[in-house]
Amino acid sequence: MAHPLKGISPQDFTEPETFYQMGVEPVRVDVLTSLPGLTFGEAWVRKETVDFDGERAFVVGREDLLSIEEAHWPAAGSGAS
Repeated sequence: MAHPLKGISPQDFTEPETFYQMGVEPVRVDVLTSLPGLTFGEAWVRKETVDFDGERAFVVGREDLLSIEEAHWPAAGSGAS
């Protein structure tokens, strides 16, 4: 079995506009190193905590995610496919 993070270093997560997907829907994690119109500080204050099979993780808050989708990807925010 291939290691999913082979060739990826911690430094890679400091590069803006980088996107990683791990897993397959419905159990997929998307890691975005930056989001248009949202700073880390703003996102951190409004973060949400989720449970992944007993492991706690912080994620972008729903309202922030929806506002980003509507502003930058209108089709995604409208529910259109």
